[in-house]
Amino acid sequence: MSLLMAYGVGLWVIAMVRWAIHRLKGIQPIYHLSPDTHQHKTGVVTMGGLGLFLSIVITSGWVTLTPQGWWVVVAMGVFAGLGAIDDGLALLNRKNQGLTARSKFVLQTILGALLVLAWHVLFSPLSWLEIGWYTLLFNGVSNATNLTDGLDGLLAGLAVMTFFGLMVLCLTVNPTLLPICLIIMGSLLAFLVFNYHPARLFMGDTGSLSLGAGMTAVALACDAPFILLPLGALYVAETLSVMIQVTSFKLTKKRVFKMAPLHHHFELIGWSEPTVVRVFWAVSAVFLCATIGFMR
Repeated sequence: MSLLMAYGVGLWVIAMVRWAIHRLKGIQPIYHLSPDTHQHKTGVVTMGGLGLFLSIVITSGWVTLTPQGWWVVVAMGVFAGLGAIDDGLALLNRKNQGLTARSKFVLQTILGALLVLAWHVLFSPLSWLEIGWYTLLFNGVSNATNLTDGLDGLLAGLAVMTFFGLMVLCLTVNPTLLPICLIIMGSLLAFLVFNYHPARLFMGDTGSLSLGAGMTAVALACDAPFILLPLGALYVAETLSVMIQVTSFKLTKKRVFKMAPLHHHFELIGWSEPTVVRVFWAVSAVFLCATIGFMR
């Protein structure tokens, strides 16, 4: 029921947010170094993550969430706010860059630490090692989802599968989080109506950062941080591709990939954007099935 409700609410809320942002000229600036096939996307509305998050909040208000469920919503909201600042600055500057990488990293770390400390105080005491580990996880996972959000429907589809895996985990570990997992999945499915190729709406950092925070929050609440490795295998691959590319160029002046993150590499070797997305989804589905099988 939560899934269907979130989907219905999401369709309406996201459509209204898209209309409002379009009226405010919130058009996505296309990075000039992106593949040529991306240059025609100029004119697509961005900050769709705001509609995604509002859909989650509104549906959560109708469904009985536990305090832990609302903590997950707050975690997503905090990072959505950071993403909105980044998106807003990019729009004001009329280029595909808002906050500097260093500023974003610092803010993600601070916000992650505050969320972990809130969990420590409100729900379950954590050791200092765990506080540090989960703080880094909020930073790392939100950055990974941010890097993955580069093709129409890619991150939204992958995130549906990630939260499905987390929902299966919650069935045995923390059933109180089932409603919020379903609500997020329903909202993402509604968002895909607008975001699948050819996209009419981009989620921007507002959405990508909040999704990473939501994944981390659920994993923390289930005390299962390492579940994000198989469930987020594609996010890991995207992040590693960037790290390898940067390191290789600094040390040898040569690039391992035609372009990083990894999804752009496949585009530049001739794969169409929908093909890359479907293959990534299929690989993620394999990891999802294997992870669920292991959990059983």
